[in-house]
Amino acid sequence: MTAEPPRLRNLSPVLLRQRLANASVELDYGAAVVRVGSDLAGFVADLQRVYGAFSLADATFADFHTQVRRGSGVRAYLRPQSRFLIDGIQPFDPFPREQALAHFEWGVNWCFAQRFNQHVLLHADALALADQGAIMAAQPGSGKSTLHAA
Repeated sequence: MTAEPPRLRNLSPVLLRQRLANASVELDYGAAVVRVGSDLAGFVADLQRVYGAFSLADATFADFHTQVRRGSGVRAYLRPQSRFLIDGIQPFDPFPREQALAHFEWGVNWCFAQRFNQHVLLHADALALADQGAIMAAQPGSGKSTLHAA
């Protein structure tokens, strides 16, 4: 019998905060390993709550090196922000700090779409009612999420 791999939920908040500060949390997405770093205190609890079931990879190699960092400059104090970085590059504008987890998820999805697209088959949304569902594949911006939310 093989031992279960360690899960994100098994790290203490203190250890998780330390590992995020050192950019040494490797999440196993199955098809890829995502290394995560962050200096945002609120992001620690959100990440553990949502991604707690994810296995931690014991990886010396990661497919994506991501960071969720505080905003910089004066705006960081007036309107605290989060910045998503991949390989040290910030591909998106900052988000409000309280949306750091959504910023991370959006950024990782973008990473998969840009660099791992052999695993991205559809740009789609799904609707379900009772025991039936529909997959809506369409171009970005065509209203799938709006229809889904309605």
